[in-house]
Parts: sequence; C-alpha cells; structure tokens
Amino acid sequence: MEMLGVNLDWGQIMDGLTVRMDAYRETAVYFEEGAEPEGLIEEVRDGREARKLEAVYRELIGKIREQREREGG
Repeated sequence: MEMLGVNLDWGQIMDGLTVRMDAYRETAVYFEEGAEPEGLIEEVRDGREARKLEAVYRELIGKIREQREREGG
C-alpha cells in the first residue's frame, strides 16, 4: 500500500504494536505478582491500568488483522 509515496510495511507496524502490548502485559504481571520484568516497566498507576492498555493494543492488532484479511493482504 502506498501512502504519501511511502510503502508501509505492515509486518513492522504489527511487530511494534505487539511489542507495546507485551510491555503492558509484563507490566501488569509485575504489579500483580511482583515478578521481575525482562524489560522496562511501563508508566501506569497499577496492574489494572496496564491490563486495560494491553487490551487496547490487542484489540487494535485484531482489527488490523481483520482489515488486512478482508483486503487480501
């Protein structure tokens, strides 16, 4: 897909969104279980907020996948 002369790489976009989703999941686990994180902890109030943000990213990823499948990509 061309947008403003730039060929978007959907794989990289999905990877970036997945990294964010995973970061919020890991942050939630840190708050909920006290588990040592592998990476950085996201700046949130608590595990509940981290889970909400994880869900936002999961939903966004799902919507993009559905749209790409409908478009045959």
